[in-house]
Amino acid sequence: MPTIGEIKYSHQISYKVEASYTWATCIQCGKERWVRLSKSRPAYENCHPCSLKGLKNHLGHKHSEATKLLFSLARRGKKPTPEAIENRKVGQQIRWANMTPEEKVSIGLNISKATKGRKQSPEAIARTADALRGRLLSSEHRHKISLSLLGNKRCLGYKHTKETCHKDSLAHRGEKSYLWQGGISFEPYTPEFNNALRLEIRARDNFVCQLCTISENGQAHDVHHIDYDKTNSTRNNLVTLCHSCHTKTNQNRDYWQEHFHRDGRQQQ
Repeated sequence: MPTIGEIKYSHQISYKVEASYTWATCIQCGKERWVRLSKSRPAYENCHPCSLKGLKNHLGHKHSEATKLLFSLARRGKKPTPEAIENRKVGQQIRWANMTPEEKVSIGLNISKATKGRKQSPEAIARTADALRGRLLSSEHRHKISLSLLGNKRCLGYKHTKETCHKDSLAHRGEKSYLWQGGISFEPYTPEFNNALRLEIRARDNFVCQLCTISENGQAHDVHHIDYDKTNSTRNNLVTLCHSCHTKTNQNRDYWQEHFHRDGRQQQ
């Protein structure tokens, strides 16, 4: 550790600016650091953070594009140490904890304006997806999200545009759908599964959905194959379902097969 008043040259302390430096103390906070000598005296009495206290000339100042480029080139390829990352994280947490609610809202609005219309590169999207893949939120985290959305009415009555609906449809169509079963829905039914048989099954079930008990009202109910085998059109393998419940049975197929087995549908 250097002693107060010790003098060294720039190449001895790995400083780029060629000059003589002395080990001096900040008169405000007492921080010890190397200070450039000017006329045999320290050029600055205060350290950099103390010299900025109460100074508002730098507020709102924007660097030129040339200066930003110099900063970028100087930092390119350099990675902060784990200690620096931890110190930055702790400092951000302390600053956030000391902010008023109005300041936090202002920061959120500024970030929203700055990122509006900005599109991430495919590489950035892939990195984010890899970082979040398999991540499970804790019950405390989920509870905080629930409380933050409580009473939020911004999404009520909101409708997507036709273009958005079309994009969403294409993104979840065919093999991209979580309900994809290898394309079995395109397999043809047997000739026995005709309109007459479907009408017979619906009449047998009194034209009532066997799950939600809703009756037909101007639109015929669907006839569902209990074992999901389109070639098995025996009457004890068919059941009447409304369109909504029929769609619901496309998920958890093992459960619905067992459900109709317990109901005795295939023993009729």
